[in-house]
Amino acid sequence: MRYPVLAFLLIAFVIDAAAQFNIPRVVDSAYIKRFPDVITVSPYVSSSAESIQLSPGASSQGLGTRQANYRPNLKGGYGIGFSYRIFDLALGWSQSLDSISQAVYGETNHSSFGLRMWATRKTMLEFSYKWTAGYSNLSGFGYEDTVRPADKPFPHRPDIRVRYIKLRGLYQFNPDKFSYRSAFAFSERQLKSKLGYFLSADVFFHRMKADSSIVPGAIWVDYQPYNMVHQMRIGGFGIAPGIGGTWTGGKWFLSGVLCLGADIQHFNYKLENTGSHLKELRLSPKVDFRYAWGYNSDRWFFGFQGWSDINVFNSKGLIITSLFNRTLFSLGFRFNTPRVVDRVYTFGVNKFIPKKYRPMMY
Repeated sequence: MRYPVLAFLLIAFVIDAAAQFNIPRVVDSAYIKRFPDVITVSPYVSSSAESIQLSPGASSQGLGTRQANYRPNLKGGYGIGFSYRIFDLALGWSQSLDSISQAVYGETNHSSFGLRMWATRKTMLEFSYKWTAGYSNLSGFGYEDTVRPADKPFPHRPDIRVRYIKLRGLYQFNPDKFSYRSAFAFSERQLKSKLGYFLSADVFFHRMKADSSIVPGAIWVDYQPYNMVHQMRIGGFGIAPGIGGTWTGGKWFLSGVLCLGADIQHFNYKLENTGSHLKELRLSPKVDFRYAWGYNSDRWFFGFQGWSDINVFNSKGLIITSLFNRTLFSLGFRFNTPRVVDRVYTFGVNKFIPKKYRPMMY
């Protein structure tokens, strides 16, 4: 529980700090067009890819360096996105798997949730939650055979469960001329090409748990004394400077944002055979890349978006490379906000939000 509590405290700190500065939401109208009095609605279709790769660390005393490449059986999904005032919210559902896919890769249960909030014009908070159960080891047949026999499925581990919680803060140095929301939420419109500069910081919690050892039995000899790990808890925080930009050609646009930095990570392994714990603190690299392109007019828009969240958990005993990758296509419209919505929102702000925080809600 301590990592979600830490995330909550970080949210409270950032919002309180932003309130002290009370940065106005002013933009250069030659570069950005705002739509403060509309609701943006954008249905979308998406595809997701996740992978967790295990490799022996520097302290492993095993005989080799064979890997385990775990992947869940995920297909595309669909959903709907909303933007109103300072909030961007997306709700999505996964497609059901066909029988052939389940026979080869097994069954996966997956759920996720995401919320983005702009505390000020310069400061964004982004919360993401992912839970996945059921992975296949795509390297499993490589331990004994060169290729997978056509009549055999990949080794499936329905007992492996992964929970990933992340709170990300993004500080933008020139939000008056570069709009992050224009490309990734369509709640604004970038009128002229411009570069943007960022500082990204996050706190996260990653847990991988199984009923037996996470390391496949066929390669235990490569991972000693970490071959009996059946639970890994990794928590930490990181910081990464970044650069982005948007090219515009009329109402067409192409955007990209890249952040490179490092994480301070705390590892806690639980061994299946003894119940004992191994702990360590490490510094590891981090990469966050996002892109978007499409068409954005005053009333309607469409576009493709994609982002990759790459985490390298570089401990002494195990090297875990975790990849979350997603792409989506959205088509949406902007609607004038019904008066009742604005009234309910204003009533809620005045009723429940302390006075010094209210300017941030508009």
